[in-house]
Amino acid sequence: MQIDPEVAAQKLSALLDKVPKLVGRTASAPEFRAWESEVKIVLKNLYGGESEEYSRFGSIWFIPGVYYAGQPKTDLVNALNRGLEEARLFLNSRKEEWDDRARPGTGKSPARGGEMARNRTDVFVVHGHNHDLKETVARFLVKLGLNPIILHEQPDRGSTIIEKFERHANVSFAIAIFSGDDIGISKEEIPRDGHIEPLMRPRARQNVVFEFGYFMGALGRKNVAAIVESGVETMSDYAGVLYIPFDAEDGWRLKLVKELKAAGLGVDANAAFK
Repeated sequence: MQIDPEVAAQKLSALLDKVPKLVGRTASAPEFRAWESEVKIVLKNLYGGESEEYSRFGSIWFIPGVYYAGQPKTDLVNALNRGLEEARLFLNSRKEEWDDRARPGTGKSPARGGEMARNRTDVFVVHGHNHDLKETVARFLVKLGLNPIILHEQPDRGSTIIEKFERHANVSFAIAIFSGDDIGISKEEIPRDGHIEPLMRPRARQNVVFEFGYFMGALGRKNVAAIVESGVETMSDYAGVLYIPFDAEDGWRLKLVKELKAAGLGVDANAAFK
C-alpha cells in the first residue's frame, strides 16, 4: 500500500506534540501508556511490525535499568524523561525523512531498499567492551539533540554483522571509542628473555579499529571523531588525526561539541551542559 508522505509526517508530528505533556510523569501513567501504544500502531502502519523502526522504538528504555522496592519516584520520572528525549529524537528523524519525501522533486524515500540522504541527527557510536563509557557518550549525544546509533541495539533481521553494520552506517557523523579492552605488543619489541608483560599496551578492540577506518573513508576525517581512554594505543597510520582524550573532568565533551559543530551538525551545547 502506497503511503502519503504528508499524512505520515502529520501522524509523527502529532505524536511528537504530545511528548512535552508526558515529561515529569512515570512509565505507569495512563497518558504515557496510551501514547506508547499509539506510537507502536503508527510505526507498524508506516513501516511494518518487523521493521527496524518498530524495533528501534521498542529498544528505548522508559524505566530505570534497575528497579527495587521503595525506589524513589524521582528515579522513575528521570528514567521516563530520558526515554522520552531519545524517543523524540528518533521520531523527529523519521518525520524529517517523510518531510523530504513530501517535497516535490527531492526524490528521497524512507524505504530501506535504495540510497537515502544522510540523516543530520544520526551519529554512529563505535565501541568495544567498555559499556559504561559507551553509555556516557550516547547519553551526552542525546542531550545535544542527536540520535546515537549503537549497532547491538538494532534488530538483526537475519543478517550478518557486516550487513547489519552497512544497513545502519548511513549517518552524518561517527564517533569511535578507543577503550583499553585488549592488550598487545609488536613482535619486534619482544625481548629475548620473553618477558612481555611489562611492555604490553592497552588497545581497542579490532572491530573499533575496522569501523573507525570504514567511517574515515565513507564520511571523511572531519565527520569522524575518536575518543580515547587514557593510556590506550592509537594507530600510527592516523598520527595526524585529532584524538579526543577521555578525561574525568569532562573536557572531552567540549572538544566533541566543537568537532560536531565543525561538521555542520546543529547541536544545542547550552542544553547539554545544564
